[in-house]
Amino acid sequence: MLNRVGNGAAVAALPLAAAIAAYAKGCMIFTAIFGALSVLVMLVACAPWIPVVRGLLPGRRRAAAIEDLLFHGSKLVDQSVTSEAEYREWEAAWQEWQSAITTRLSKWDAQRVIHPQIIDYAIPGSFNDVHDRSRNALSHQVRALETVLDREPAWARGR
Repeated sequence: MLNRVGNGAAVAALPLAAAIAAYAKGCMIFTAIFGALSVLVMLVACAPWIPVVRGLLPGRRRAAAIEDLLFHGSKLVDQSVTSEAEYREWEAAWQEWQSAITTRLSKWDAQRVIHPQIIDYAIPGSFNDVHDRSRNALSHQVRALETVLDREPAWARGR
């Protein structure tokens, strides 16, 4: 990451030198243009360390979307279901979560999350056997989503 700042500073030095030369010749329009270009290059180079700019980066937005999906998936795993009506609502929420996975992630990552390798085990507090198997699948999907998030760069995850 520090290499990126060095490269950004080197690239930003060129329009900055042009801005200084234009200022020395009294041409304020070119000074403003080259000065703004130099600042823009430095903002892009230093973006991971600037909180406002970091939020605009596609990598940060992707990591935030994955974190949001992870949060909602974990809530679904832990959600208590005590009746058939609550189970239907839970299942609809799970289907909605899975459709959000397919729309927010790449096709490859979505398939890995939606269809993980499942090791069947009982989860205490399930409403019935079908709910138990669904929660089991969902908990494996949440773990698969965690691996997708772990592949994101640390600066994109806000760490």
